[in-house]
Amino acid sequence: MMKKPKIKKIWIKRIYNDRDMFDYFKMDSDKVEMMINNHKINPNPNFYIEKAPFYISIKNNIIDLFIHKKTWDLIKIIIVFILGCLSKYFYDNWF
Repeated sequence: MMKKPKIKKIWIKRIYNDRDMFDYFKMDSDKVEMMINNHKINPNPNFYIEKAPFYISIKNNIIDLFIHKKTWDLIKIIIVFILGCLSKYFYDNWF
């Protein structure tokens, strides 16, 4: 069996013209390129789409990483280990 190739998802910025607002969301890179090219040919009067700045992409990818349960479990294990080492060190020095 062959594995499906991973589809790269990128963050894009949708800017609304009438309300001076914007939002960020994640989409497949193929669809984003198609939407940007279609917008150049036939512009939408309500909003336009562009790629999000790199610092927004990095911030949102880090947030997505910490949402996963396995990441939180690993962080809990590390915190408990550090607290255990510190409590043993202080207990040995004071008693």
